[in-house]
Amino acid sequence: MAQKNKEHKRSNWLLSVPVYNLIIDKDLNREIRIGAVTFVDKTKIPYIRKRLGIQNKISEINDWIYKPFKPLGLKIFNDCETYAFIRCSNKTQSEAKALIRIIRESIWILASSQIRLRGRENLVLFGLPEHAAALGDEVYIFDTLGDSSTYTNKLASQVQEYYLDRTWKNFLENHFFFPILRILNDNVAINRQWKAKLKQATIFAAKSYYSTDKETAFLYDWIAIESLLKTGSGKIDRTIADHLIALFGWLTEEDGSYWENIVEKLWGKRNDFVHRGIILDITAEDILEADAIVYNLLRNLSRLTKIFHNQKSLNDFAETVKAQKILNIKIKRPRLYYQKPNITKRTIEKLELKNGW
Repeated sequence: MAQKNKEHKRSNWLLSVPVYNLIIDKDLNREIRIGAVTFVDKTKIPYIRKRLGIQNKISEINDWIYKPFKPLGLKIFNDCETYAFIRCSNKTQSEAKALIRIIRESIWILASSQIRLRGRENLVLFGLPEHAAALGDEVYIFDTLGDSSTYTNKLASQVQEYYLDRTWKNFLENHFFFPILRILNDNVAINRQWKAKLKQATIFAAKSYYSTDKETAFLYDWIAIESLLKTGSGKIDRTIADHLIALFGWLTEEDGSYWENIVEKLWGKRNDFVHRGIILDITAEDILEADAIVYNLLRNLSRLTKIFHNQKSLNDFAETVKAQKILNIKIKRPRLYYQKPNITKRTIEKLELKNGW
């Protein structure tokens, strides 16, 4: 309790920003915490204002700030349905920028719950003001030798609301989101550096999912993978692909030929992209396969923290699996969570049409 009071005394400012297109239902008690950031439904704010750190009644704050604009109906906490709150030590511009970055990271963590829950083609965009409106795409083609022309107009992203409710929570029962959330909220004891790696991988997985640029989506998936598997020397080498193949062989009861072919293909395309600038070979199918690798890694690493308690333990385990496979030794397996990518022709067509791939 003393530590909590000390923290509140040091953090004597509270920063709040609107989060657009996000609905937190009563099933989740209208709030959710991700690390230092608390997301709250606007209707609940007046009832927990003191816990958040707001000393005055919301009505009093409205009188101070918006009294001259009362005929316009302006009110605090009225721009959208959900607001993010984070404590801060001062109210300088540099502090505010740093806190906005932390809020964005927490939004990425929350957005990662859409991976596998909703396909890329059905993604719901929520977040700070850049996600408050729909995005349209217009294309004009003119006949330079005549008077004809064509025009197409499509909705690149529409305004939808992402609902956090009982159905959402039930769908995520076997997802990595809640195990990652428990780690980030310090409900699971874990190595601090490994916690940061899991957080970084989750953020880049979500960034990949949000990206409408094919090459960026592919690159972000690989950043997520390398965040988890990069060796202690910091070098990016063939070891990462070998460890992926070993780990996925273990995940699938040593029948890793399916994943071995995928990893070899994606590793080659990753190297062509990073080292030679070759991007035309990257396909929607490649990205969906990379999504599945990231998803399965996060799904198991976030649960099996007694086996994978830091980056070294993960790489050492992969080396052990490789050796046991060579020696034809049966590998002991705990309960694992594994899903193959569900890639259909229709899914690829919808994704390519939506993102212009």
